[in-house]
Amino acid sequence: MIENYKQSQEFETVELWNRCCYFDPITVDKFRLQTLLDENFRPEMAWTAVEDGHVVGFSYATKRIFPYMERGLEEDRGWINVIYVDPDYRNKGIGHQLYQREEEQLKDLGAKRIILGSYSPSYYFYGLDPDHYPESIHFFEKEGYEKGKYYLIYEKSEIQDWSVL
Repeated sequence: MIENYKQSQEFETVELWNRCCYFDPITVDKFRLQTLLDENFRPEMAWTAVEDGHVVGFSYATKRIFPYMERGLEEDRGWINVIYVDPDYRNKGIGHQLYQREEEQLKDLGAKRIILGSYSPSYYFYGLDPDHYPESIHFFEKEGYEKGKYYLIYEKSEIQDWSVL
């Protein structure tokens, strides 16, 4: 079942992060700082997948509420900061469901481009990492993303063909 993230799921969400994103471990404090305390955090854009009472997946997307330096609101952009699913629950459509929720919300908020990972200032990853997480490349390519001219940045745009900033 996909549901909005709840604070009571914090420790389990971070523990699952560290099992799934093992080359990029995170602490509860870092999770709080870069997710929950980010000025653009919207609770309705943080999702968990729950099976048998346990968190088996998590996703979090951002659409700016507050301008970022000279970039401003970047009104046509949205970011999928992170998506991960417990390896024992992969290939069951959970990641796709999480992704669809994020993409739909970003579109509803006016995003015409969706960028993976590289949300400033609170990014966890510079972009997709094919050396450490090759399954993420396959997952997002199935969702219509293509690699741009910058090695790790993947982007999806409704207006043009896939491109990178």
